[in-house]
Amino acid sequence: MNRGMEHETMRRKVRLASTDFFCGVAFTPFKREEAEVMGQYYKLHKKIQAGADFVTTQVGYDARKLHELLVWLQKQERSIPAIATIYMLSYTTARVMNTNRIPGCVVTDKMLAQLKEESSNKDKDVRRSWTAQPGCMPLLKVWGSPAPASAVRTCRTRV
Repeated sequence: MNRGMEHETMRRKVRLASTDFFCGVAFTPFKREEAEVMGQYYKLHKKIQAGADFVTTQVGYDARKLHELLVWLQKQERSIPAIATIYMLSYTTARVMNTNRIPGCVVTDKMLAQLKEESSNKDKDVRRSWTAQPGCMPLLKVWGSPAPASAVRTCRTRV
């Protein structure tokens, strides 16, 4: 489509104007078994060969897996950006994730207790928000270069 597309209308060939799409692909490094992860990387490799301009991850909170993606992209000599997906975690969803049944989405008992406390807050004007703080920037921006797993963490503040 970026080069224009040709189609037939009323027995005449018509060429559509070219576009300027920036094509992204979804990817999930958050699998339980190594074989599943390798399958995901194989599919990502094929998507990049097909012309992907950037990669965005599915929901997951395992910073090591995000770092693994960056290392893989470097080893493959792929210079496309990778974007980590950010998910606003509610108490209800956190309870499900706390059971450890969703690969890559681990919610500790401590975090669950904190979310429970915040969800029962009577002050309706206090809202939970996720914000960029110095240690969180690698998670919130386009990942152009590898960041250590320790640099990615969940940051919260009240507004």
